[in-house]
Amino acid sequence: MCGIGVILDLGSGTEPLLTALARLHNALAHRGPDGEGILLLREQSDSADRYPSLEVAKRGANRGPIRLGAAFRRLAIQDRSDAAAQPVAAPDAPDRAWILFNGELYNHAELRRELAVRGVVPRSANDAEVALAAWRAWGPDAVRRMNGMFAFVILDLDRAELVGARDRLGIKPLFWSVEGQRLVVASEPQAVACAQAVRPQPDADQLATFLAGLPPLVAQASFYANVRPFPAAATFRIPLEGRTATPVVTPYWSLPAAGRVPSFDDAVDELRALLVDAVALQDSGDVPVGCMLSGGLDSSLLTGLVAATRPVHAFSAVHDDPTLNEAPWQWAVVARGNVTHHRLTLTAPLVAAAADDAIDALGQPLLGFDVAAQFAMYRFARAHGFPVVLDGQGSDELLAGERAFVQPWLRQLLRSRRLVETWREALAFGGTAGAAVRLLAAAARAASPRRLAPLPFLDDRPAHHAAAQWSFSADDLAQFQRTLVTVTNLPVVLDMQDRSTMANGVESRVPYLDHRIVEFCDRLPGEYRLHRGVRKRILREAAKGFVPDVILARREKGALISRQQYLDVRTTHAARLDELANAPLWHDLPWVRGQAVRPFVLDYVAGRHDDALAVWRLYTAWRWLSHPRFTA
Repeated sequence: MCGIGVILDLGSGTEPLLTALARLHNALAHRGPDGEGILLLREQSDSADRYPSLEVAKRGANRGPIRLGAAFRRLAIQDRSDAAAQPVAAPDAPDRAWILFNGELYNHAELRRELAVRGVVPRSANDAEVALAAWRAWGPDAVRRMNGMFAFVILDLDRAELVGARDRLGIKPLFWSVEGQRLVVASEPQAVACAQAVRPQPDADQLATFLAGLPPLVAQASFYANVRPFPAAATFRIPLEGRTATPVVTPYWSLPAAGRVPSFDDAVDELRALLVDAVALQDSGDVPVGCMLSGGLDSSLLTGLVAATRPVHAFSAVHDDPTLNEAPWQWAVVARGNVTHHRLTLTAPLVAAAADDAIDALGQPLLGFDVAAQFAMYRFARAHGFPVVLDGQGSDELLAGERAFVQPWLRQLLRSRRLVETWREALAFGGTAGAAVRLLAAAARAASPRRLAPLPFLDDRPAHHAAAQWSFSADDLAQFQRTLVTVTNLPVVLDMQDRSTMANGVESRVPYLDHRIVEFCDRLPGEYRLHRGVRKRILREAAKGFVPDVILARREKGALISRQQYLDVRTTHAARLDELANAPLWHDLPWVRGQAVRPFVLDYVAGRHDDALAVWRLYTAWRWLSHPRFTA
């Protein structure tokens, strides 16, 4: 897990490439506390020069014009020795090919054995060198052999090209921009923006979507103008001798259209076996591996699976507020044994401080309070000496863990004319006949644009556009699930998780998103996920023996934090909200009615409205836009 950045100039840039590379490299410093590395390819050179640091690279800047610069920040997990320092050269061609790799290859031992048959023996125990050797052996087909989370870039002088890839689910990020004939690639969008010749600018549409109250569609755009994410499950290629710096992107994976459907009991056994194997693969490395334990089914199962094989340290958020307190369920997991429990009490001052740090580190505003709380939890895990944790992300989207899945499921049953079954399911999920009728009425209606409450400080047009993007038609459960996994919910969660963890020197691994599990879950019938008022039905069965019964019986899990607890308008945030209300920057933003921001914020402070989340979005956007990257 690291930070990578590359600048390729196929023409004559407006500033020296090394100057821009220095800004990019500095913007990624928080992603790599354990080392750095620089690779420079000069004009008319048939080899690249590797330097241990940016300062050393600068001393060799007078050796000629640079056409490609690569920068690396290291968080050492697999093979912490200097032999694994990046950029890594190819073991069979150390002066012809190099890789910058972010993430983990969980099956790197298996790939090593396959490469050894071909006579290729990596010099280090690091998985980055394996990824490079695999690409040189099998070309773009190598990524189909990889099990892991990754984003990488390879400089291949034998083929005179720059190539790269992202993992199937987009767990590891990679962003890019093109200015003329100069390409910039980096692990974070603010690093790309900082390397551009012009001062970074916010993306007006993305910011308007955010201020309207909808999660940004991070699979399509970033918060920075002219900075986009590479697609997940795709490779890219740019010829070094070409005339265009725009990458050619080629998808290499998608969810299968159909597949064998096992019986429910067989599916339970298969899912359990896949989870056991995924956790075993990811519970590895040369540093301690812990578990994030919320008290819900997903994290409790991961903790239980690890605790079944070894002692494990688990990290939990706790509250004094009984409506948010998950401690009883956390303790139920701990009581099974083999778990050392670490608890962090989320207080208003702690979350407020974490929010300010998170905005700076993530390089974008925060949609909800939960991001700040999660940021604090990852910091807590690192403070206890755990640079790697297992997380439960992805299970809700794959196995219908949220209430939003109920309507597509009922709609699917209605369309298939399973009327008796439809009523039974509606009654089970609704709880009463009246609630069941309301659920069925909602399910029978065609999808319509999501309605957002009008905000006086925001033009209605971008809000309506954003709402339409989030109002996709879902005629069945599978369609709804795929959209959440690839377009809406999951990309947002993974985007925030990556930057929250890396800012704290932590690698978060997500076993539920092992691509084998994703493919398996995608072909399951709806009744394996939702049945008689139970969500995640198959996972509850697969978890038996690893999770306490009291957790298996839970139907709803509490929120991580409350929605209005941490925006203290009279003490902690009073002066800042006044500063926010009077900030001149609101008058310079498209779609924002600058003159309406001040009365909206002051009315909240005075108690004349209670839209704390809208004020929170304004607050975090103001903090983000006030960063020196925009104002210096």
